[in-house]
Amino acid sequence: MQFVGVKIPDELATLINEEVKRSDKSKSDIMRDALNQYFNVDIPDGSTIIVMDKNGLIELIDSRVGVKPEVKPEDAKVLKSEEPLIRAKRYILSELKAGREPTVQEVAEAVGMESRSLGRIMKEEGIQAVKCHRDGVQARRYTFELREKIEEMPESKTG
Repeated sequence: MQFVGVKIPDELATLINEEVKRSDKSKSDIMRDALNQYFNVDIPDGSTIIVMDKNGLIELIDSRVGVKPEVKPEDAKVLKSEEPLIRAKRYILSELKAGREPTVQEVAEAVGMESRSLGRIMKEEGIQAVKCHRDGVQARRYTFELREKIEEMPESKTG
């Protein structure tokens, strides 16, 4: 079984703690039950283990979460066929246009690659994410100050 650390609002933490006191369940049991319910996963009687391969889990999450509102479903097909650098560029610019400074992790997940790999290819283009605090969270972000430089990135490695 894998460990997943998740930050949650104080209100949810209070509800979970109250449920722990009311029931004989642990916090982990409550979180597993909530996730199983969210994903509509049937648990065999007497078992708390779900067996699913990585690709199956990714497909399940994608089907539940859907495509971000800025990306229309028909555009999603085009995005998947483009090289990662172009997908990253377009995703970052769409987030900046929407008034958000995306983290490296968010961009990496959106384009389907590891954050270190993304950092490397962006650095080759002369763009490095900025380590900064937003809403009390420190992360490397593609900031509004980088927008012009990102817009100047070529649309392909040959162009």
